[in-house]
Amino acid sequence: MSHDLSQITKDLGSTHKSSKELEKKLKDCRAKFFEAVDEQILSSETLARQTITVPEDVEPEAYVKQFHPGWRVVDPGSKEHTYIIEEDPSFKKFVYVNHDDGNVYRRNVSQAGPSLDNERLKEEDPDLWKRISVSKVQRVRVLKDMEEISNKDLAAMQEYFVPGPMTVKLDAPRKAKPDELDA
Repeated sequence: MSHDLSQITKDLGSTHKSSKELEKKLKDCRAKFFEAVDEQILSSETLARQTITVPEDVEPEAYVKQFHPGWRVVDPGSKEHTYIIEEDPSFKKFVYVNHDDGNVYRRNVSQAGPSLDNERLKEEDPDLWKRISVSKVQRVRVLKDMEEISNKDLAAMQEYFVPGPMTVKLDAPRKAKPDELDA
């Protein structure tokens, strides 16, 4: 038994080491792919732009990250506290059909659902916060079930919702369909 266990653990250790090396190589290749995709997008697309107003005493990049995920600050605007933002190419979906290996490579982007900015709500409208939350152990308040909140309070809460963060991932490469190879 110990001989079998010795060989099994030896194989396990070797395989584990190889898997870590492959994980690192995959991570590096993924980063190179994403970098090349960003360059391709920048050279072939016109990114959308918009002007936004950032509250006083707020760092513009942090504000854009929280309230405009998928965008980035490119320039100060023409008025005080305004900034020009544009789509961030690193958060754009992209599909590449490699005719050499016959596979499709896809960068996918997803966004989490919105969340309530509790801190800002507590600070700006403490009465609303008390109406929509319940006290739990050690003076911690948690949001009530949405069905227990009045329509008026639900409407007032809307300005305190912030968009969810965005996530970029590499879908598993797949074989290209004939029509994808012909395009």
